[in-house]
Amino acid sequence: RGRQGSFSRDWAQVCAQAARRAVAEHLERTGQTGATVSNQPGAARWLRVRRPLPQPAPLVSIIVPTRDRLDLFQRCAEGVLHGTDYPAIEFVVVDNGSVEPETLAFFATLRADPRVRIRAAPGPFNFSALMNRAVAESRGEILLLLNNDISMIGGDWLSEMVSHAVRPNVGAVGARLLYPDGAV
Repeated sequence: RGRQGSFSRDWAQVCAQAARRAVAEHLERTGQTGATVSNQPGAARWLRVRRPLPQPAPLVSIIVPTRDRLDLFQRCAEGVLHGTDYPAIEFVVVDNGSVEPETLAFFATLRADPRVRIRAAPGPFNFSALMNRAVAESRGEILLLLNNDISMIGGDWLSEMVSHAVRPNVGAVGARLLYPDGAV
């Protein structure tokens, strides 16, 4: 602490480096090989631990229920299929009775991608029932339940989630969701 009781930038940097070293030493001591620790750009007090993916990467079934609302779903689908750097996905679309021609035409284009399966599930919207139906048909070792109004802001999002999900002491992983203005 400085004489006036405020932290100096230099002292904050020393603390951030010490924290990074402490976490790296913990990872090494506990046998978590391959993990790296870095300070977050612009927020040096926050640390990011990145873990390697197993090889081969496990198949992830990304399950999205939707009914029309192409304005939402198209952005989600394009993010999953073209804005994700994870190598092993199946994209399971649960169509809860879409009728709009634009949506049906988009589904037709999606079917050309071998990673995509579209399952018809007409009837009243019941998120749990739709997800359970898709899970029963999914082939992935990891399941990702995703809403149709989600878009991706970085290609590494799924790799990051899977790197945590495959840890033996982890049962579920969630992401921080942001509004378009950046608010949590």
